[in-house]
Amino acid sequence: PNIVQIYSFAEDQGYYYYVMQLVEGVGIDEIIRQLKRQRTNRRFDRRARLESAASEFTLTYDSWRGFAKIGEQIASALAYAHTKGVPHNDVKPSNLLVQPNGHVIITDFGIGQSDENEISDEDDRVIGTIRYMPPERWNGKPGPLGDVYAIGVSLYELSTQHTVFNEKKKSHLIHAILNRGPSGLRAFEGSALMTRLLPPEDCSDADRDRRRLHPA
Repeated sequence: PNIVQIYSFAEDQGYYYYVMQLVEGVGIDEIIRQLKRQRTNRRFDRRARLESAASEFTLTYDSWRGFAKIGEQIASALAYAHTKGVPHNDVKPSNLLVQPNGHVIITDFGIGQSDENEISDEDDRVIGTIRYMPPERWNGKPGPLGDVYAIGVSLYELSTQHTVFNEKKKSHLIHAILNRGPSGLRAFEGSALMTRLLPPEDCSDADRDRRRLHPA
């Protein structure tokens, strides 16, 4: 139920396309932007609430239980997809939609991936995607554990309103992904519940053998 529904697909003049469910909701990338504004303005209004299509599902910048609920749904849906032999390969906040009741829908299962060798070193559109790619993607080994890594990075960003990697150039970003991991979530106040229910450090570990998925 947390995966976008595909109604039909076809090919026309060499182009493949599909028709999918229209989801009323907001991407987690937009939620992160709004939570950043909340954190910045907290001295003026500690009770600020998320203003978006997901407003019935209230979040503040330190809504650890809400973040855990979102993470649980993402993990459960991708665990199911993996049992069917279908990795997502493009998990990132903009592909994770939150509906008004807090229900999460995962979209865009790795369709139309860019050729990394043709990416400009400062292409902002693709730098945003690279941030969530696991180290093994650069060795030609995508797969389910890459999704686990991307979940961890996405939840880290949602929970802390900080990016794991701040590098602006492709070459610098890839070097950071291959050579270091994220700062510990425990450095952020109030994160104990999140790390206990769905530890992003386990998910985003650069070593695939140490990654774990906690769907429940």
